Amino acid sequence: MRERSNDRRSAPLARRSELVALTVDDIEFRADGTQGVLIRRNKADSAGFGRVVFISQRAGGLVSDWL
Repeated sequence: MRERSNDRRSAPLARRSELVALTVDDIEFRADGTQGVLIRRNKADSAGFGRVVFISQRAGGLVSDWL
């Protein structure tokens, strides 16, 4: 059985609600191959400030291929 991590640093898009709320406009494609992703709101962000997380070159490539 796979263990679930509660460490938000290792799984910045861990909540399905965060993932399905993304739009292409929320993704910043960076020159180094990484991507910045704007998480507009999450369960712990009741004020709605949002946060930016960065994903690796590998993950960025997969997202780019999918788009």
